[in-house]
Formats: sequence, structure tokens, C-alpha cells
Amino acid sequence: INISLSTFFAILIWLAFNIPGGVINIAITIIVIAEINYDQILIKSANRFFGCIIGVICGLSALILSSYSLVLLFIIFVITCTCFIYYHLHHPKHGYAGLQAAVAFSITAFPTLYPATSFVDGLYRALGIFLGICIVSVIHFIHVHIIRKIIGN
Repeated sequence: INISLSTFFAILIWLAFNIPGGVINIAITIIVIAEINYDQILIKSANRFFGCIIGVICGLSALILSSYSLVLLFIIFVITCTCFIYYHLHHPKHGYAGLQAAVAFSITAFPTLYPATSFVDGLYRALGIFLGICIVSVIHFIHVHIIRKIIGN
């Protein structure tokens, strides 16, 4: 119920406000974090959002480095993504942030796979993740605290 309602409202919000970056980031966030256990939702949400923000910040630094040297950019990219993936594999509870940081960093540093870089795509991803978290949180709150009390479960 949470995933279905959240996805439905995500599409409506995306259409009504013409949110940049598309509905795909919102929907993926909803599918990834929408679980029955609310504590797990909060942990995954925080990991996904903060990992994405860290990746965008690293991507912004990559923008600065790419103006000096593309070789330095590639070296820093490999080292940084290796650290993010290492963190992801070695911290089961909070490691999801490392994976999200690596993805956001890659999207930000190499959005079109040529030497130009842009952090706008990474920010759109962060916006989609944030909106997905908000939608799931509201739907879950309504489901748990209002509908269940009305039904009596």
C-alpha cells in the first residue's frame, strides 16, 4: 500500500509542479526505502540522501579539478569512488550512503561521458531523493497513525 500510494502521489506531484530530473529518481527512492519498519525507512532515507549530497559535493570539487588537469580528475575519481565502495561493502548499516555517494559523484563528474562536467544532474538526483523521502514519510505516517487507528488495528 505504501509503495503504491507513494508512487501515485509522486507522479501527481511531478506532473503538477514539473519537477526537473523526472519522476524516476522519486519513484526509485520510494521503491528502495518503502518498507513496513519505519526505523529502517529513516536509516535508508538518511543514507541515500546524505550519500547523494556527499557525492554531489565531491562532484563539485571534480569540476574545479577538471579545470586544472583531466588526469588529476581521473585519479581523484578512481580513488574517491574506491573509498565510497569500500565504505559501502564494510559498513552494512550505513554503507548504502557510500554507494549513493559513488553514483551521485559519477553522475556529477561525468554526466555525458565527455570532458565537460556539470553538477546539475547530481542536484536533480538529490532533489528526487528528497521528494521521494518526503512522500514516503507522509504516506507512512498517514497509514500508521491515522488509517490504522480508524480501522482499529
